[in-house]
Amino acid sequence: MGFATLALGGLTLVTAALPVAGPIEVRRDLQSLQAPPLHAGRYNLDTGGLDANPAPAPPGNPVVYSNTSAAGTVFLPGPGTFSMDWSLLNAAPLNEITDIQIAYGTSSAVPVTIGVRIHAGATGFGVQGVEAIDFTLPGLPGSAGGGLEAFIIDVDLGAAAFVLPEGPFGYSYEFFDTVTGPFIPLPPSDPNVVDAFDQYTSAGTYIGTFAFGPAAFSSFHLELKGAEPPECFLVIGDAPGAGPFQWGDDGYAFTTQVDHVSQSYPVLMEALPAFVLPGQVTSRATVVSPAGTTGAWDDDVGQLAATPTGSLLPWEFTVQVLMWNPQVFPSLPEQYTHGLAVQVLPSGRVITAPYGTSQGGMGLWAEVFVNDAGQQAIRFPFDIPLL
Repeated sequence: MGFATLALGGLTLVTAALPVAGPIEVRRDLQSLQAPPLHAGRYNLDTGGLDANPAPAPPGNPVVYSNTSAAGTVFLPGPGTFSMDWSLLNAAPLNEITDIQIAYGTSSAVPVTIGVRIHAGATGFGVQGVEAIDFTLPGLPGSAGGGLEAFIIDVDLGAAAFVLPEGPFGYSYEFFDTVTGPFIPLPPSDPNVVDAFDQYTSAGTYIGTFAFGPAAFSSFHLELKGAEPPECFLVIGDAPGAGPFQWGDDGYAFTTQVDHVSQSYPVLMEALPAFVLPGQVTSRATVVSPAGTTGAWDDDVGQLAATPTGSLLPWEFTVQVLMWNPQVFPSLPEQYTHGLAVQVLPSGRVITAPYGTSQGGMGLWAEVFVNDAGQQAIRFPFDIPLL
Protein backbone atom coordinates (compact mmCIF):
# COMPACT_ATOMS: atom_id res chain seq x y z
CA MET A 1 0.00 0.00 0.00
CA GLY A 2 1.39 3.42 -0.95
CA PHE A 3 1.26 6.63 1.02
CA ALA A 4 0.18 10.18 0.22
CA THR A 5 0.84 13.45 2.03
CA LEU A 6 -1.84 16.00 2.78
CA ALA A 7 -1.27 19.58 3.95
CA LEU A 8 -3.98 20.84 6.29
CA GLY A 9 -3.63 24.18 7.99
CA GLY A 10 0.14 23.88 8.19
CA LEU A 11 -0.02 20.25 9.37
CA THR A 12 1.31 17.58 7.03
CA LEU A 13 -0.69 14.42 7.40
CA VAL A 14 0.52 11.10 6.01
CA THR A 15 -2.33 8.84 4.99
CA ALA A 16 -2.54 5.49 3.31
CA ALA A 17 -3.40 5.62 -0.38
CA LEU A 18 -6.92 4.57 -1.28
CA PRO A 19 -7.04 0.75 -1.07
CA VAL A 20 -8.93 -1.26 -3.64
CA ALA A 21 -10.15 -3.84 -1.14
CA GLY A 22 -10.23 -4.59 2.56
CA PRO A 23 -12.03 -6.62 5.21
CA ILE A 24 -15.74 -5.88 4.94
CA GLU A 25 -18.52 -7.17 7.14
CA VAL A 26 -22.11 -7.24 5.91
CA ARG A 27 -24.81 -5.29 7.74
CA ARG A 28 -28.49 -6.06 7.30
CA ASP A 29 -30.12 -3.26 9.31
CA LEU A 30 -31.62 -1.29 6.44
CA GLN A 31 -35.14 0.10 6.44
CA SER A 32 -37.29 0.79 3.38
CA LEU A 33 -39.04 4.10 2.76
CA GLN A 34 -42.55 4.55 1.48
CA ALA A 35 -41.86 8.01 0.05
CA PRO A 36 -38.86 10.04 -1.19
CA PRO A 37 -37.12 12.31 1.32
CA LEU A 38 -38.78 15.64 2.05
CA HIS A 39 -36.74 18.85 1.82
CA ALA A 40 -37.27 20.17 5.35
CA GLY A 41 -35.47 23.51 5.17
CA ARG A 42 -32.19 25.28 5.80
CA TYR A 43 -30.28 25.13 9.08
CA ASN A 44 -28.23 28.21 10.01
CA LEU A 45 -25.22 27.07 12.02
CA ASP A 46 -24.52 30.62 13.24
CA THR A 47 -27.94 31.03 14.84
CA GLY A 48 -28.64 27.37 15.55
CA GLY A 49 -32.06 27.42 13.94
CA LEU A 50 -33.88 25.59 11.15
CA ASP A 51 -35.87 27.68 8.69
CA ALA A 52 -38.54 25.49 7.13
CA ASN A 53 -39.32 28.12 4.46
CA PRO A 54 -36.02 29.74 3.56
CA ALA A 55 -35.65 32.27 0.78
CA PRO A 56 -34.20 30.87 -2.44
CA ALA A 57 -30.46 30.42 -2.25
CA PRO A 58 -28.57 33.24 -4.02
CA PRO A 59 -26.54 32.61 -7.15
CA GLY A 60 -23.02 31.42 -6.64
CA ASN A 61 -21.86 28.80 -4.17
CA PRO A 62 -21.64 26.06 -6.81
CA VAL A 63 -22.01 22.39 -5.91
CA VAL A 64 -18.52 20.87 -5.68
CA TYR A 65 -19.48 17.39 -4.46
CA SER A 66 -22.73 15.50 -4.81
CA ASN A 67 -23.78 12.02 -3.79
CA THR A 68 -27.56 12.25 -3.84
CA SER A 69 -30.64 10.53 -5.19
CA ALA A 70 -34.40 10.89 -4.90
CA ALA A 71 -34.72 7.21 -3.98
CA GLY A 72 -33.05 5.20 -1.27
CA THR A 73 -33.18 3.40 2.04
CA VAL A 74 -32.23 4.23 5.63
CA PHE A 75 -29.50 2.64 7.75
CA LEU A 76 -30.10 2.54 11.52
CA PRO A 77 -26.67 2.28 13.17
CA GLY A 78 -27.78 3.02 16.73
CA PRO A 79 -26.20 5.39 19.26
CA GLY A 80 -22.61 5.39 20.44
CA THR A 81 -20.99 5.25 16.99
CA PHE A 82 -20.40 7.40 13.95
CA SER A 83 -20.52 5.96 10.44
CA MET A 84 -18.17 7.32 7.78
CA ASP A 85 -18.37 7.25 4.00
CA TRP A 86 -15.49 8.47 1.83
CA SER A 87 -14.72 9.66 -1.68
CA LEU A 88 -12.58 12.18 -3.58
CA LEU A 89 -12.91 15.96 -3.86
CA ASN A 90 -11.95 17.72 -7.09
CA ALA A 91 -13.11 21.29 -6.56
CA ALA A 92 -10.14 23.67 -6.75
CA PRO A 93 -10.23 26.61 -6.45
CA LEU A 94 -13.75 26.44 -4.97
CA ASN A 95 -12.94 24.14 -2.05
CA GLU A 96 -13.80 26.56 0.74
CA ILE A 97 -16.92 24.72 1.85
CA THR A 98 -19.77 27.07 2.81
CA ASP A 99 -22.83 24.79 2.65
CA ILE A 100 -23.53 21.12 3.34
CA GLN A 101 -26.62 19.09 2.54
CA ILE A 102 -27.41 15.96 4.55
CA ALA A 103 -30.31 13.48 4.51
CA TYR A 104 -31.59 11.11 7.16
CA GLY A 105 -34.55 8.90 8.00
CA THR A 106 -36.33 8.55 11.32
CA SER A 107 -39.44 7.18 12.98
CA SER A 108 -38.87 9.27 16.11
CA ALA A 109 -41.96 11.10 17.33
CA VAL A 110 -39.78 13.90 18.75
CA PRO A 111 -37.12 16.12 17.13
CA VAL A 112 -33.81 14.41 16.54
CA THR A 113 -30.14 15.40 16.84
CA ILE A 114 -27.44 14.52 14.31
CA GLY A 115 -23.68 14.90 14.58
CA VAL A 116 -21.79 15.66 11.36
CA ARG A 117 -18.06 15.36 10.73
CA ILE A 118 -15.98 16.00 7.60
CA HIS A 119 -12.56 14.35 7.47
CA ALA A 120 -9.67 15.51 5.27
CA GLY A 121 -7.51 12.68 3.93
CA ALA A 122 -9.92 9.87 4.82
CA THR A 123 -9.54 6.71 2.74
CA GLY A 124 -11.60 4.29 4.80
CA PHE A 125 -10.72 0.86 6.19
CA GLY A 126 -9.69 2.49 9.45
CA VAL A 127 -8.06 5.62 7.96
CA GLN A 128 -10.35 8.48 9.01
CA GLY A 129 -7.90 11.28 8.28
CA VAL A 130 -8.10 14.58 10.15
CA GLU A 131 -11.39 16.18 11.18
CA ALA A 132 -11.87 19.40 9.22
CA ILE A 133 -15.19 20.23 10.91
CA ASP A 134 -17.37 18.67 13.61
CA PHE A 135 -20.79 20.05 14.50
CA THR A 136 -24.15 18.96 15.92
CA LEU A 137 -27.60 19.73 14.56
CA PRO A 138 -30.27 19.57 17.28
CA GLY A 139 -33.99 20.04 16.82
CA LEU A 140 -34.31 18.42 13.38
CA PRO A 141 -37.73 17.13 12.28
CA GLY A 142 -38.99 13.83 13.59
CA SER A 143 -41.67 11.68 12.02
CA ALA A 144 -45.07 13.36 11.88
CA GLY A 145 -46.91 10.10 11.26
CA GLY A 146 -44.87 7.79 13.45
CA GLY A 147 -43.55 5.73 10.52
CA LEU A 148 -40.15 5.94 8.88
CA GLU A 149 -39.80 9.28 7.08
CA ALA A 150 -36.76 10.82 5.40
CA PHE A 151 -35.67 14.46 5.33
CA ILE A 152 -33.12 16.57 3.46
CA ILE A 153 -31.50 19.44 5.37
CA ASP A 154 -29.36 22.24 3.89
CA VAL A 155 -26.80 23.55 6.37
CA ASP A 156 -25.42 27.08 6.06
CA LEU A 157 -22.03 26.87 7.80
CA GLY A 158 -21.73 30.65 8.14
CA ALA A 159 -18.63 31.51 10.15
CA ALA A 160 -17.67 27.82 10.32
CA ALA A 161 -16.93 27.64 6.56
CA PHE A 162 -13.71 25.70 6.05
CA VAL A 163 -11.22 24.71 3.37
CA LEU A 164 -11.30 21.04 2.42
CA PRO A 165 -8.11 20.01 0.58
CA GLU A 166 -8.24 18.28 -2.77
CA GLY A 167 -8.18 14.49 -2.84
CA PRO A 168 -9.53 11.89 -0.40
CA PHE A 169 -12.04 12.98 2.20
CA GLY A 170 -14.64 11.36 4.42
CA TYR A 171 -17.96 12.37 5.91
CA SER A 172 -19.65 10.79 8.87
CA TYR A 173 -22.88 10.93 10.80
CA GLU A 174 -23.63 10.20 14.44
CA PHE A 175 -27.14 9.47 15.75
CA PHE A 176 -28.36 9.40 19.32
CA ASP A 177 -31.32 7.03 19.19
CA THR A 178 -32.13 3.64 17.65
CA VAL A 179 -34.70 4.87 15.11
CA THR A 180 -32.68 7.48 13.16
CA GLY A 181 -29.97 6.99 10.56
CA PRO A 182 -28.37 8.19 7.31
CA PHE A 183 -30.20 8.15 4.00
CA ILE A 184 -28.62 5.76 1.48
CA PRO A 185 -29.07 7.17 -2.07
CA LEU A 186 -29.98 4.54 -4.66
CA PRO A 187 -28.12 4.65 -6.91
CA PRO A 188 -25.30 6.91 -5.71
CA SER A 189 -24.43 9.81 -8.01
CA ASP A 190 -20.74 10.18 -7.13
CA PRO A 191 -18.46 8.03 -9.34
CA ASN A 192 -15.69 7.91 -6.72
CA VAL A 193 -17.70 6.69 -3.75
CA VAL A 194 -16.75 3.21 -2.48
CA ASP A 195 -19.23 0.41 -1.73
CA ALA A 196 -18.26 0.34 1.94
CA PHE A 197 -18.39 2.47 5.09
CA ASP A 198 -16.45 2.61 8.32
CA GLN A 199 -17.78 2.69 11.84
CA TYR A 200 -16.02 4.28 14.81
CA THR A 201 -16.96 4.74 18.43
CA SER A 202 -18.02 8.24 19.38
CA ALA A 203 -14.51 8.71 20.76
CA GLY A 204 -12.97 7.80 17.37
CA THR A 205 -11.89 4.17 17.87
CA TYR A 206 -12.16 2.12 14.67
CA ILE A 207 -14.77 -0.65 14.87
CA GLY A 208 -14.70 -2.03 11.33
CA THR A 209 -15.61 -1.59 7.67
CA PHE A 210 -19.05 -2.67 6.51
CA ALA A 211 -21.29 -3.01 3.46
CA PHE A 212 -24.91 -3.91 2.84
CA GLY A 213 -24.20 -6.74 0.40
CA PRO A 214 -26.65 -6.94 -2.49
CA ALA A 215 -29.30 -5.00 -0.56
CA ALA A 216 -27.90 -1.55 -1.35
CA PHE A 217 -24.76 0.27 -2.44
CA SER A 218 -23.08 1.42 0.77
CA SER A 219 -22.89 5.20 0.51
CA PHE A 220 -24.41 8.11 2.40
CA HIS A 221 -26.13 11.25 1.11
CA LEU A 222 -23.96 14.37 0.99
CA GLU A 223 -23.72 17.54 -1.05
CA LEU A 224 -21.04 20.21 -0.64
CA LYS A 225 -21.05 23.74 -1.97
CA GLY A 226 -17.90 25.78 -2.46
CA ALA A 227 -17.21 29.40 -1.69
CA GLU A 228 -19.00 32.05 -3.66
CA PRO A 229 -17.02 33.48 -6.53
CA PRO A 230 -14.93 36.55 -5.69
CA GLU A 231 -17.20 39.53 -5.11
CA CYS A 232 -15.78 41.64 -7.94
CA PHE A 233 -14.48 40.88 -11.40
CA LEU A 234 -12.62 42.99 -13.92
CA VAL A 235 -13.75 41.95 -17.38
CA ILE A 236 -11.96 42.90 -20.60
CA GLY A 237 -13.42 42.83 -24.09
CA ASP A 238 -12.84 44.14 -27.56
CA ALA A 239 -15.63 46.72 -27.91
CA PRO A 240 -18.34 48.60 -26.01
CA GLY A 241 -21.11 47.10 -28.12
CA ALA A 242 -24.81 47.89 -27.87
CA GLY A 243 -25.37 45.66 -24.79
CA PRO A 244 -26.29 44.84 -22.20
CA PHE A 245 -24.55 41.47 -22.49
CA GLN A 246 -24.44 38.45 -20.22
CA TRP A 247 -21.21 37.08 -18.80
CA GLY A 248 -21.16 34.16 -16.39
CA ASP A 249 -18.67 33.01 -13.80
CA ASP A 250 -19.20 30.08 -11.40
CA GLY A 251 -22.92 29.82 -11.81
CA TYR A 252 -23.98 33.49 -11.89
CA ALA A 253 -24.77 35.55 -15.02
CA PHE A 254 -23.64 39.17 -14.73
CA THR A 255 -25.01 42.02 -16.82
CA THR A 256 -22.11 43.75 -18.57
CA GLN A 257 -21.52 46.52 -21.10
CA VAL A 258 -18.40 44.83 -22.48
CA ASP A 259 -18.91 42.97 -25.73
CA HIS A 260 -17.10 39.66 -26.27
CA VAL A 261 -15.46 39.28 -22.85
CA SER A 262 -12.05 37.75 -23.52
CA GLN A 263 -10.42 37.95 -20.09
CA SER A 264 -11.60 38.19 -16.50
CA TYR A 265 -9.83 38.70 -13.20
CA PRO A 266 -11.09 38.51 -9.60
CA VAL A 267 -10.30 41.88 -8.04
CA LEU A 268 -10.43 43.78 -4.78
CA MET A 269 -10.19 47.54 -4.44
CA GLU A 270 -6.76 47.04 -2.91
CA ALA A 271 -5.66 44.16 -5.19
CA LEU A 272 -5.67 44.77 -8.93
CA PRO A 273 -3.97 43.15 -11.92
CA ALA A 274 -1.56 45.36 -13.87
CA PHE A 275 -0.70 45.28 -17.57
CA VAL A 276 2.65 46.39 -19.02
CA LEU A 277 2.32 49.10 -21.65
CA PRO A 278 4.20 49.13 -24.96
CA GLY A 279 6.64 51.91 -25.87
CA GLN A 280 7.94 54.65 -23.61
CA VAL A 281 5.74 56.94 -21.55
CA THR A 282 7.30 59.82 -19.66
CA SER A 283 4.08 60.83 -17.93
CA ARG A 284 3.34 58.93 -14.71
CA ALA A 285 0.19 60.79 -13.83
CA THR A 286 -2.99 59.07 -12.76
CA VAL A 287 -5.39 58.70 -15.65
CA VAL A 288 -8.91 59.33 -14.43
CA SER A 289 -12.15 58.93 -16.37
CA PRO A 290 -14.89 60.24 -14.08
CA ALA A 291 -18.33 58.73 -14.46
CA GLY A 292 -20.70 60.84 -16.51
CA THR A 293 -18.05 62.58 -18.62
CA THR A 294 -17.92 62.50 -22.37
CA GLY A 295 -15.08 62.47 -24.84
CA ALA A 296 -11.67 60.98 -24.03
CA TRP A 297 -9.28 61.60 -21.17
CA ASP A 298 -5.72 62.39 -22.30
CA ASP A 299 -3.13 61.61 -19.64
CA ASP A 300 -0.45 63.70 -21.39
CA VAL A 301 -2.35 66.93 -20.82
CA GLY A 302 -4.63 65.85 -17.96
CA GLN A 303 -7.90 66.83 -19.58
CA LEU A 304 -10.63 65.65 -21.90
CA ALA A 305 -9.54 65.65 -25.53
CA ALA A 306 -10.83 64.50 -28.89
CA THR A 307 -10.04 60.91 -29.86
CA PRO A 308 -7.12 60.93 -32.33
CA THR A 309 -7.72 59.75 -35.85
CA GLY A 310 -5.45 57.80 -38.17
CA SER A 311 -3.40 56.34 -35.28
CA LEU A 312 -2.07 52.79 -35.33
CA LEU A 313 -3.40 51.36 -32.06
CA PRO A 314 -1.72 48.16 -30.85
CA TRP A 315 -4.16 48.11 -27.92
CA GLU A 316 -7.82 49.05 -28.10
CA PHE A 317 -10.17 47.42 -25.63
CA THR A 318 -12.91 47.96 -23.05
CA VAL A 319 -13.05 47.18 -19.34
CA GLN A 320 -15.68 47.08 -16.62
CA VAL A 321 -15.87 45.93 -12.98
CA LEU A 322 -18.83 43.78 -11.92
CA MET A 323 -19.85 42.92 -8.38
CA TRP A 324 -22.21 40.44 -6.70
CA ASN A 325 -22.40 40.76 -2.90
CA PRO A 326 -25.76 39.81 -1.33
CA GLN A 327 -24.29 39.70 2.18
CA VAL A 328 -23.24 43.37 2.25
CA PHE A 329 -25.91 44.67 -0.17
CA PRO A 330 -29.02 42.46 0.24
CA SER A 331 -31.27 45.03 -1.47
CA LEU A 332 -28.84 45.67 -4.36
CA PRO A 333 -26.57 42.61 -4.61
CA GLU A 334 -25.50 43.22 -8.22
CA GLN A 335 -23.59 46.46 -8.85
CA TYR A 336 -21.27 47.49 -11.63
CA THR A 337 -19.18 50.37 -12.93
CA HIS A 338 -19.68 52.17 -16.21
CA GLY A 339 -17.59 50.80 -19.06
CA LEU A 340 -14.22 52.24 -19.95
CA ALA A 341 -12.89 52.30 -23.52
CA VAL A 342 -9.09 52.24 -23.54
CA GLN A 343 -6.69 53.14 -26.36
CA VAL A 344 -2.94 52.67 -26.02
CA LEU A 345 -0.90 54.33 -28.78
CA PRO A 346 2.39 52.89 -30.07
CA SER A 347 4.23 55.48 -27.98
CA GLY A 348 2.56 54.11 -24.86
CA ARG A 349 0.25 57.08 -24.52
CA VAL A 350 -3.08 56.09 -22.93
CA ILE A 351 -6.47 57.57 -23.81
CA THR A 352 -9.63 56.46 -22.01
CA ALA A 353 -13.32 57.28 -22.40
CA PRO A 354 -16.16 56.24 -20.09
CA TYR A 355 -19.40 55.01 -21.57
CA GLY A 356 -22.64 53.41 -20.48
CA THR A 357 -24.10 53.45 -16.97
CA SER A 358 -23.18 52.31 -13.50
CA GLN A 359 -25.28 50.57 -10.88
CA GLY A 360 -24.86 51.63 -7.25
CA GLY A 361 -22.63 54.51 -8.28
CA MET A 362 -19.51 52.37 -8.65
CA GLY A 363 -16.67 54.28 -10.30
CA LEU A 364 -13.88 53.05 -12.58
CA TRP A 365 -10.75 54.77 -13.86
CA ALA A 366 -7.32 53.99 -15.26
CA GLU A 367 -4.02 54.50 -13.54
CA VAL A 368 -0.62 54.58 -15.29
CA PHE A 369 2.37 53.80 -13.07
CA VAL A 370 5.87 52.31 -13.06
CA ASN A 371 6.03 48.76 -11.70
CA ASP A 372 8.81 47.21 -9.62
CA ALA A 373 10.63 46.14 -12.79
CA GLY A 374 10.74 49.75 -14.02
CA GLN A 375 8.13 49.11 -16.70
CA GLN A 376 5.28 51.43 -17.54
CA ALA A 377 2.02 49.68 -16.64
CA ILE A 378 -1.69 50.32 -16.35
CA ARG A 379 -4.31 49.13 -13.88
CA PHE A 380 -7.97 49.91 -13.31
CA PRO A 381 -8.94 51.03 -9.79
CA PHE A 382 -12.59 51.21 -8.79
CA ASP A 383 -14.65 52.33 -5.83
CA ILE A 384 -17.93 51.27 -4.19
CA PRO A 385 -19.65 54.41 -2.82
CA LEU A 386 -22.27 52.44 -0.85
CA LEU A 387 -19.66 50.85 1.43
